[in-house]
Amino acid sequence: MERNNRTNVWIIIAVVVGLILLCLWSMLFCGILGLTLFRATPPMDPAPAPPPAVPEPPRRGGGALITQVAPNSPAEAAGIQVGDIILALDSISLAEDRLPELIRRYEPGDNVTLTLSRGGREIDLRVQLATHPEQPDLPWIGIFYRELPQ
Repeated sequence: MERNNRTNVWIIIAVVVGLILLCLWSMLFCGILGLTLFRATPPMDPAPAPPPAVPEPPRRGGGALITQVAPNSPAEAAGIQVGDIILALDSISLAEDRLPELIRRYEPGDNVTLTLSRGGREIDLRVQLATHPEQPDLPWIGIFYRELPQ
């Protein structure tokens, strides 16, 4: 019976020593692996990315930055996109006059040419003005915009 107790004690000691060695080996291996991965991974930047800058119109002062194009509008039909900058209407620069005053010179159904800046290039788009949905006597393009400083 005493031999059986001694065997049990040695088994318990062997198991405890084995667990200790296993823990030490795991800590050593995971530490080396962790250091290797930490060095290979670039540090994360906690600062948020700055908002995108408003594009500046080329060669001219002022302009109208398109922030929204109304669905089923003359602007949508002509291919005007959010982010485009209107530089001129029928060759009259927006540096000389504001967009609403220029549009009011026309009647619904008139065709106008908008000079836009898109991706650093100037393009001309032909737009047929429609009737304003809320004021039937006014012409309408169907855009929302923000005036840019001159």
